[in-house]
Amino acid sequence: MTLHYWSTCGTCGEAMKVYKGGEEQLAHPRCEERPNYTQRLLRKFVAAASDSHHDRAGKIAAEIEELDARAPRLLEAALAYAEWDWPVFPCQTGGKTPLTANGFKDATTDPATIRQWWVRWPTANVGLATGHRFDVIDIDRPDGTWSWDALRDSDSVPPIHGVATTQASGTHLYIEPTGDGNLTKVRPGIDYRGIGGYVVAPPSVGEKGAYRWAVRPSPTIKRRKARR
Repeated sequence: MTLHYWSTCGTCGEAMKVYKGGEEQLAHPRCEERPNYTQRLLRKFVAAASDSHHDRAGKIAAEIEELDARAPRLLEAALAYAEWDWPVFPCQTGGKTPLTANGFKDATTDPATIRQWWVRWPTANVGLATGHRFDVIDIDRPDGTWSWDALRDSDSVPPIHGVATTQASGTHLYIEPTGDGNLTKVRPGIDYRGIGGYVVAPPSVGEKGAYRWAVRPSPTIKRRKARR
């Protein structure tokens, strides 16, 4: 069985099958890629360095470093997830512990509530309740890497609709919700997050680094809320 990965085309916004891991595929081959600001800066840096324009390359490099050093836009991300109908709640800065009284049970898509939380805790990490719009296969290193190599070659893994790397070099695989609950140690180093579970989402930051999207979520697990 061939395991399929799906993402969202950065140009047309439709579902996009991902090839070669997906890290560099931002748009359909038929669509013209629409690079973001950071990508445009990187291309300008490469062009300046290739033409030996060292002063210009140095200024662009400094701008890229300044962007990398900025605090993550946690509230902005939380509101974006809520727009996808993903229930959100705040977790402690640099960690995974929920900050609200009922933890993931307080997760909501209400923008006003989300803004209140991040006004109170502006550096809170972003938690997502699983089992609603998606479930997550949680792979931890090193054992999970070997387990995943065997598991992905079986016919028991559904299509992947988003891939996030964790601050501890682990991986979160987002799949369509199955109605199942949490399962620990499905295989060595692999847990399953379904109903009654949660994950920390990009661009949250932990002790060992940031959470990042390696393959952006596909339209299959995103749903735009109707505006009133």
